[in-house]
Amino acid sequence: MSTLEAWDLDLTISVAGGLSTVTNRLYRFPFVLGTAFRDVGADRIHLALQSSSGSIIAGDSLRSRFLVEEDAWVRITDQGAMSVNFAPAGHMSAEYQSIRARSGARVEMLSQPRVLHSGAHHQSRIQVDLQNNARVLLVDSLIIHQEARTGRYSSSVRILADGVLAALEQSTVEFASLSPLASRAHAVVWYLGRLPETSERGLASCIDDGTYSARFMLPNHAGAAVRIAAESASALLQGIEFWVANFLNLIEAPLMVPAR
Repeated sequence: MSTLEAWDLDLTISVAGGLSTVTNRLYRFPFVLGTAFRDVGADRIHLALQSSSGSIIAGDSLRSRFLVEEDAWVRITDQGAMSVNFAPAGHMSAEYQSIRARSGARVEMLSQPRVLHSGAHHQSRIQVDLQNNARVLLVDSLIIHQEARTGRYSSSVRILADGVLAALEQSTVEFASLSPLASRAHAVVWYLGRLPETSERGLASCIDDGTYSARFMLPNHAGAAVRIAAESASALLQGIEFWVANFLNLIEAPLMVPAR
């Protein structure tokens, strides 16, 4: 099986000439990869992913793989919130994402929310495989449209440390079961990898912006995460921005080897 038969998007980021560089890029519809650029005076490379389809429809099965080689540093963003549309009975849409970060790699996967409309049936599957002291910042978020009365969203995030399962998070939302007062904007912001010396002391405990945030440590020294429930889409985005900035301090901080 060729790479593009397995993946719709396949990227490798490596260090070449002392700088993080895209050394392999293969993609097909609907993915479009923008021009890469880097921070002035820093080694982090920025990549912007776009979708030429503009939305996710029933039958879509989007598969993407990211390999970040030793000591490379990348920030990956997308074009903005993506609509997930109605799926007829017996049909669904799905996204599968694989992130592999080798020793010393740093990955910032800052995806925008999926906006689920009435009748959408969508699943998200993310697997992150960290080697040694790699670090990953990951955002997984959704907004259920206020008019959506039926539909379903399920997600799974698997965290592997050197190929061994270290943490697993799974959730499912049935739109029909939501009360009128239930929050319809949700996110989990993940810091994955060994915690630096700042550990929890470097994380704020709360933010008063129309969101509820619950912070928790992951098992097996896999990192930390924050679950956010918000009153509105704008409040969710503010909460995500706050916690991403907070976790970026950990991405850039000196590492420590945790006691085992």
